[in-house]
Amino acid sequence: MSMVKLAGTLTGLAVLMLLMVACAGEIFPDPVAPPAQESPVALSGPSPTATLNPTAAPAAINAATSVPTLTPTAVDAATLVPTLQPTAAVAPTSVPAPSQPTIVSPTSEPVQPQKPDIPPTPTPVHTPQATTIPAPSINCDARGPAVILRDCDLSNTSLANLDLRDSDLSGVDFSDTRLSGSNLSNSSLINANLTDAELTNVDLRDAALIGADLTNANLSLADLSGSDLLYANLLNSNLDRANLENVNLKGVDLTGANLSFANLSGVNLADARLHSVDLTSADLTGANLTGASLAGVIKITGAKLTNINLSGVDFTPLTASQRRFSLNGADLTGANLSTAILSSVIFTDA
Repeated sequence: MSMVKLAGTLTGLAVLMLLMVACAGEIFPDPVAPPAQESPVALSGPSPTATLNPTAAPAAINAATSVPTLTPTAVDAATLVPTLQPTAAVAPTSVPAPSQPTIVSPTSEPVQPQKPDIPPTPTPVHTPQATTIPAPSINCDARGPAVILRDCDLSNTSLANLDLRDSDLSGVDFSDTRLSGSNLSNSSLINANLTDAELTNVDLRDAALIGADLTNANLSLADLSGSDLLYANLLNSNLDRANLENVNLKGVDLTGANLSFANLSGVNLADARLHSVDLTSADLTGANLTGASLAGVIKITGAKLTNINLSGVDFTPLTASQRRFSLNGADLTGANLSTAILSSVIFTDA
């Protein structure tokens, strides 16, 4: 009976080991050698198979015959307990450590990505094409009002009694030209050359004669009222009985000029040079001679100097041999002689 129990115990252990091996196969995928097949054990003694009478009463069944009797045989322990072969240890799969989250300070501003420096696209500039205005053609043979004779050479010609008003005569060479009786009013004669020109009874009202050269020109009875002769040259010119009312003669050189009986009322002769000028019976009412030089004036007898401004005028003779300046019979009513140099001036009947 003890042998039967031992065999049963060993069988249970074998089953338990098989269960453990099965469980290990699920955990470890390595194949395990299957257990050896048990060979049938020959049992000695009476027949292991008991004859059962199906009609017998259950109580008549012997317990010994109901359980097959297992005769223990020499059992090899190696046969009953399968040898478990050690398998190579499987290294645990390394799990990467979770990355640390980036902590952003609440006060820090987000970093803006740098933009590449892209040069601005230049805006095309539309340059308008310059319009070339052709210079007017100059016909130096043209005559009549409003003609353009700029820089023409009309020297030593006869242009008497012509109507050249409102014309452009700038830079024209009129030297030795006869212009008597011509109408040049409101014309431009800037830097014109009028040396030795014959300008008797010429109409030059409101003409522009700035910088013009009138040396030795004959302007007797000419009408120059309202004209501009700024810095013109009138050296030794003849202006007797000429009308120079309200003419601008500032800085003009009138040395040796004849201004007898000329109308110089309201004329501007500031800083003008009036050396050896003949002012006999000239009308200088309201004229401005501030800073003018009248040294060596030849004649001023009977000149009208009412309200004339002679402040700062130098009346000193040019040389010791020249006679003293004479204002005999001159009308100096309201004249301003402040700071004037009046040495050697004669005021007989003035």
